[in-house]
Amino acid sequence: MTPAPIPDYKTQREVGVFILAGEASGDVIGADLIEKLREKVSLNLSGVGDAHMIGAGLTSLFPARDLAVMGYVDVIVRLPLLLWRVRQTVRYILKTKPKIVVLIDSQVFSNLVAKGLKKRGFSAPILLYVGPTVWGYKPERAQHIVSLYDEVLAILPFEPAVMKELGGPNCRYVGHPALERIQVKNIESTASKITLMPGSRAGELKRHLSMFKSVVEQIAETNPDFEFVLVTL
Repeated sequence: MTPAPIPDYKTQREVGVFILAGEASGDVIGADLIEKLREKVSLNLSGVGDAHMIGAGLTSLFPARDLAVMGYVDVIVRLPLLLWRVRQTVRYILKTKPKIVVLIDSQVFSNLVAKGLKKRGFSAPILLYVGPTVWGYKPERAQHIVSLYDEVLAILPFEPAVMKELGGPNCRYVGHPALERIQVKNIESTASKITLMPGSRAGELKRHLSMFKSVVEQIAETNPDFEFVLVTL
């Protein structure tokens, strides 16, 4: 399948862009993308996002938290809602006909949306921002998404070469804009620091924070000079 070419929108007055992010980390990436695009073109923006993307001017089609699931139990419990959101998203995109669709992470949901669009003849470019970690888990996923995406925007520099080797879609390294927004304050450079990264989904935080707290308390008992840094978005 020949991927749709990514047009040059610099000469167009207004560009219709649909951007979807179903997780907190993706929401930060999406907000950054909106801001960068607005520096270059006039946007007719639509999509799904949370606080950061809404703050950047997006009116979300539905609450992004509906997509923030983790593990089989979460998926099974919320499956009817997730499938409804897939259909709603596909219908909306087909109706509004954006010039480009950007789906950020949320791999299962994004794949279903992309599949639904392709099945219904949607011909505009569909991009996946943050590709699947085919270099570490289930490399066959690279070939499975060839027919779904016209390009993958990678956040790690080695991913384009891996995606090509595994027969995946066109892939371009763009970096991780969320890193520009993370600030660690009031930490002495001489301190011994341990960074805590429990995740961004509600399910991850519910499962991980109590365990992190227990581990921190145990480490602090024998290493009182350690300083713990919790990364938030």
